[in-house]
Amino acid sequence: MNHSMYRTARDARVSHGSFVRPPIAGLGITRHSASIAAAALVLGTARVCGGAEERANEAFLSAVRLYEDCHWEFAFERFASLADQGHVPAAKLVLLMLRYGSPLYGTNFTAKPEQVARWAQRVLRATPLPTASPNAITASA
Repeated sequence: MNHSMYRTARDARVSHGSFVRPPIAGLGITRHSASIAAAALVLGTARVCGGAEERANEAFLSAVRLYEDCHWEFAFERFASLADQGHVPAAKLVLLMLRYGSPLYGTNFTAKPEQVARWAQRVLRATPLPTASPNAITASA
């Protein structure tokens, strides 16, 4: 009896070797991956418009590239400058970098308390509040 016709697709992948995926531990995932993912998420929310907003978004993309290349201090400075100009995605990232500086980036970023308060207010104002629907409030008995 020829058992080769009973081989599964998984057996075929293993026998060819080139289709076998490496284990997750072998992918080089680091603790910075979460931050880079956060940067990508915030980057995806940035709108591209004309004029000053377009220049701010270009500066934001430049800061994201610095961030992705692990130039944390330079990226922080650029994000902080943009956040001071009212760029909300940059404000979100600079607040995250402040919060997780030491454990994630190996450095402590600094900002004046009034800057942090201003950035947080901008982020809060730009974040839509969830609204309750009447169905969500009604208790089911």
